[in-house]
Amino acid sequence: MVKQPRILVVDDDEANLDIFRACLEDEGYEVAVASDGEKALRIVERERPDLILLDLWMPVLDGVRFARALHQREIRLPVVVLTATLSPGPDIHAIGAVDYLAKPFDLADLLTVVRRHCSLDVVASEDAF
Repeated sequence: MVKQPRILVVDDDEANLDIFRACLEDEGYEVAVASDGEKALRIVERERPDLILLDLWMPVLDGVRFARALHQREIRLPVVVLTATLSPGPDIHAIGAVDYLAKPFDLADLLTVVRRHCSLDVVASEDAF
């Protein structure tokens, strides 16, 4: 049995969350969303996604502090930063991100990056979102 890769999208813009969820689900991914890092941490602790798409600038717990919290908990998951900064080098390296997308970006670019880091040929698992 093949399970679909699970993506966690963390962004404080509800419209972005809706668009990203619809786009990724249309491509066969399972998607969870969170509007801040604190909510995202609760999701990660319950259900380990295969990839996290992470906005850096959010209320409550921003992306950098979220990534530090993952590291402190020794949770190692690939993170793709979603940022309005065209060259976020220090930010993505500081949190150990595997990639980034500069906003605004095309949904085709989002899918390319997700496919690069999260194959649809993931092995079976009993876990479910």
